[in-house]
Order: sequence, then C-alpha cells, then structure tokens
Amino acid sequence: MTKQMPDVQLVNIHKRYGEVAAVRGIDLEVRRGEMVSFLGPSGCGKTTTLRMIAGLEEPDVGEIMIRGQTMNQVPTHRRNLGMVFQNYALFPHMSVHENIAFGLLMRKEARVDIDKKVKDVMKLIRLEGMALRLPSQLSGGQRQRVALARAIVTKPNVLLLDEPLGALDKKLREQMQIEIRMLQREVGITSIFVTHDQEEALTLSDRIVVMDGGRIIQLGTPAEIYKNPATPFVSEFIGVSNSVEATVEKTESQLITVVAKKSGLSLRAPASEFARTGDPVELSVRPENITFFQETREGYNTLAGVISHVVYTGPLTYFHLEAGEGAKFIALQPNADTASTTEQPKAGDRIMFGWPHEVTRVLPAR
Repeated sequence: MTKQMPDVQLVNIHKRYGEVAAVRGIDLEVRRGEMVSFLGPSGCGKTTTLRMIAGLEEPDVGEIMIRGQTMNQVPTHRRNLGMVFQNYALFPHMSVHENIAFGLLMRKEARVDIDKKVKDVMKLIRLEGMALRLPSQLSGGQRQRVALARAIVTKPNVLLLDEPLGALDKKLREQMQIEIRMLQREVGITSIFVTHDQEEALTLSDRIVVMDGGRIIQLGTPAEIYKNPATPFVSEFIGVSNSVEATVEKTESQLITVVAKKSGLSLRAPASEFARTGDPVELSVRPENITFFQETREGYNTLAGVISHVVYTGPLTYFHLEAGEGAKFIALQPNADTASTTEQPKAGDRIMFGWPHEVTRVLPAR
C-alpha cells in the first residue's frame, strides 16, 4: 500500500430500492486523515451511500474499497469502522466506562489494556470523573461524546458519522461541531460525515460532497463550494444566494452582458465558456458582496431600488431589496459596534446598490 492510496474508494456505486434509484454512479476517493461531508436534501442518497460503506447495505453495482481492500460482501464487524449515529445508541444499563469499553470487550482484549484505553479516550473527550455514570445522568452533549469515544477507542480505519448532532439544540450543536473537528484532527482519523445542514458541512469538512438525486453534483473544499458553485442547485443549497435568470446579449473577452428575463435589467459578469450570445444562463451573487453607495461605480453592476424589509439578527442585518418587476435581492451587512452616527437604511428607503462584476457567478440554466 502506498501513501497515496485513499482510505475509502467508491467506484461506480449504484443502489436501487424497487423503482427508486437511490444512488446513481458515485465515484469518490477519501484520503487518509480527511474529513469529508456528504451534504444534500432528504432523499439525495447520502445516508444510503454511508450505509453501503458501513456494510449495512450492499451496492447493486460497483466496488467499495477501504485501505485498498474490496469490502463488497464483507460484514460490518469485519470492516474496522467506527460509527456514530444521531440517537447515540448507548446501552442505557451500562456506565460510561462500560459503553466505551464495549467494542474492546468484543475483541477480547486484556482488561488492563481496556481500562487504559478507556481512560485515555475519556481524557481526550473531557469526560474524566464520569466513568460510573449512566447515560440517563448525562447531558445530550456528554452522551454524544461517549458515543464518539466508543467509536474511536478501537482505533478504526474510518469513522462514519450519520447526522450525529441532529438531536442537539443549536448552541450545543455548534459547540460540538468544533469539538468533533478538533478531535478528528488530533486523532487523525479518516472521517465521513452525513448532514443536511450546510453550516455544519462548512464548519467540519476538508471537502464537501454535494449530492442530489443520487448523484454527486459537486465535490470541493468548503471555500470552493461556496465561492464557485457549479450549478444553481449548489448555489442555493449552500448559503444564501441571489439568483437571476438571464439571456446572454453580448460576449467580450473578459465580460459578458446579460438581460434578466423577468425585469429586463442589463448586468455584466465574467466571461464563461458555456455562455455564448443567445444562451440562457443563471447569475448567482452572494448577499455579502452587495454594497450600498451614492453613485454608479466603475466595474460594478449598479441598480436603483427600494428596501422592502430589514431583518436584524444581532451580528448581521439582511436587507431585502426590490429593483423593478421580479428583481429581488438580499444584501448582508455586519453590525459593527461603533460610535458612528450614520443612520442605518430602513424599510421604505430608496437606495442605490450593486456588486463587482467579477464576483458574479455565471451558471448553466436550470
């Protein structure tokens, strides 16, 4: 085995349930020590794919390999995997120590070795002093830590996490995202994380696999996925996006000019290989790239409109803007705690706004 060999490799994976094609032709490599998230809406195939890696389902077509070994037909308990689920799956009658030690006992390891490994992993996840407690005596976050400890104490080749934070409240979920990421990096374990939560995927991942309809729509780092979405679906699913359906009116070497279908607005964007004169396209602009100003700026798409609604969220304010029939946009601004006396724009204000040509993403029409 070479250092370049992926820890997990999926080759042309297909899975059907009757007439439903749950997974359609997935190819993927997960590198050693990498955290990869499967992200997508319900029914996109992400959990089915994870279950096939785990051996809980078998692919109809394709090959699953872990550390170079084909796993098709290999039972789950022989794949050397760690698994964490949303419902924790802890034994309610066992103590924290007993829950964590369960996998080691099944492997018939020596008691002295088991006790040391459990003690070490409890220190790693900050559960010292809780060895004798039952799951019912723990908070949701503590129970999730026990589930994580039980999954990694056996030193699996790959850690699989199926929406493990879904049962936690928002604040605890955000805290656990950071803890899982730090733990994964410290242990250096290859991990695959299933989630439908875009912020969770952006926070946790080295790379994100965006799925829809049983296929991989885009694969990349969080920054690549967010800044350069490949399709309108990815643009809208990852974060907030302003989308404009348009037709290419003119192409130049660096820029194209498009006309919005509903509003008739003329906008400019970077040239694209699939955006030729007369082609339908969709423009995508992130809210944080839209700014307010007093006059037209060179190199900007500049629009005049009215603020229809203002949403204050504490650190951020979202401005809902209208710039003609069918032309609706959202702008985002951070709320700095300064001594500035400048009055914040409010609903009903007429305003000039826009964004640089180069931050506009040109996507294929739906």
